[in-house]
This record gives sequence, C-alpha cells and structure tokens, in this order.
Amino acid sequence: MLVILIFISFRNYSQAVSPNLASTLKHDTCLNKKFSIVFYLLPDSSFFPVVQANYNAIVNQTITPFINHINEVFKPICVSFEACSTVVIPNYPFSQWDQQITDPIVTSNWYTDRTINFYLPVSATTTLSNESGGYAYPPPANNTVTPTKDVIVCELSVLTTSNAVSFQSTEPLHIMGHFFGLANTFDELGTPAVPAPPAQAISGEFFDRTNCTTNGDQICDTEADPYPLQYNPSMIPNAPCWYDKTPGQLDGKSQYYVPPVDNIMSRYGCRCKFTQEQYNKMARTILKQRLYLH
Repeated sequence: MLVILIFISFRNYSQAVSPNLASTLKHDTCLNKKFSIVFYLLPDSSFFPVVQANYNAIVNQTITPFINHINEVFKPICVSFEACSTVVIPNYPFSQWDQQITDPIVTSNWYTDRTINFYLPVSATTTLSNESGGYAYPPPANNTVTPTKDVIVCELSVLTTSNAVSFQSTEPLHIMGHFFGLANTFDELGTPAVPAPPAQAISGEFFDRTNCTTNGDQICDTEADPYPLQYNPSMIPNAPCWYDKTPGQLDGKSQYYVPPVDNIMSRYGCRCKFTQEQYNKMARTILKQRLYLH
C-alpha cells in the first residue's frame, strides 16, 4: 500500500508541474536512430599547413572525442551519431565565417544531401540574437523530401572544450539543441504574459511555472530564465553556477527567479544537461521533422 501511495503522489505532482510533453510522450522513448555527420574543416592560411600535416591527429583529437561525447548525451533517447567523412575546404577567407556572406557560398558548393553538414570554421558570426560562435538551421515544417539545408556551424576551438564544471562541448550541444527543435531557456514562444515580466527580460514565464505551457520555452521542467537580466559573464569561470543575485530579480508575479544555470540551452557557465522534456521535444522533432536524415 505504501508503494502505491507514493506512486500516485508522484504522478499527481508530475502532472501538476509538467502537463505538456512529458504527459504525452513516454519517458523511455527510444528512437534507435543513427545520424551521419559530414564535418568540414575551414582553416585559415596559418592553420592550413597544420591541417595538411596533422589531418589524422585533428580528427582523432577533436572529431572522434566529440562524437563519443554527443553519443553519451543523446543516449537517453537512443540517438547516436557517426562521422562518415571529414572534408577540408582550402579557401582561407571562409575560415572567418559570416552567416550572411559565407553560408550561401559554402553550402552551395560543399554540402551532402540528407546528412547533417557540420562546418567548423576558425570563427563564426551569426545574425541571430543571443547566439555566439555558431548556429543551426531550424527543423523543416515536416519530413519533406526537399527540406531546408541541414546545417550546423560551430567554431572548431569549442568542439571539445570543457567548461568550468568539466563538461565538454557545451556550445556545439547548445547549437545541436536548436537543430533538433529546442528553444533557449530564456526565449519567449508565446504571447505576452500577464503580469508582464520585468523590463528587458525576454521570457514571460513565471518562477512557479504556472504558465510554462504557453510562455517561455514552453518546456515545463526548465526553470524560468530572466536572461539577460542579471547575467554576469565576469562570474565565469570563477563562479559559473551562480548568476548575480544581489539583489535578486523578481518575475511578473513578484517571485524570485532561480534560473537554470546548468541547462545546455541556457547561457550560464555550468551547462551540463538536457531535461527530460527537452529530450522528449528533440525526440518528437526527429520523428516529425528530421527522420529523412540518414
């Protein structure tokens, strides 16, 4: 009887705080899906001779560990990745990647259909706000035979870089989250919240998450995120899991935020996890919008 009572109590709590995807998609979703990735190295003139002389070492020291790491991260939904090839693009100006200028040229000439195309320039600038070091094309509307280009761009230097809590590849994983349909934890996907959030906050989600299905990132097991309010990059790496809480920031209902400083889709310094509902969202995106990929 005690076990039954605990089980019922847990289900009631789960439904109260998380009534969206977690209640419609099983937590043990297993897709058994493997994606092929074509990596493209875009070295500058000084780095190109190094690439030529140490091609295998670069693959073994950067791309192979990265694949191993992301396979561990995506294991909860039985998704894995394989590096099917690595291409060196010897046009030096492309190493300083600009989304508006470089992207259309490179993706028109070096691109593999129905495969994740992962470009690794020395530096990357994007037109997207609140993103740095790279970007991804969003999922297409459905599993169409003529999707938008399947592109991820990320600076090579961060491919296997560890953050202050020794978790690797946070920026590439953040970008991959967008590729598989996740919003930033501080994004606003709904209509304006009432009461409104504090000035300059992007998300209208409340601390108590009572509007989590309609506002913010619409993921109920990620905490309400006031970024960029009180985000203090000077605290990283000295205090990466802490944002500037002096004084604390109040949400639209005058409750203090406790932001998701450990979430990969945030902008804080100790990112190290996706939540269960974020995994569910990515699984749903793969099934409905990315299943055409090899």
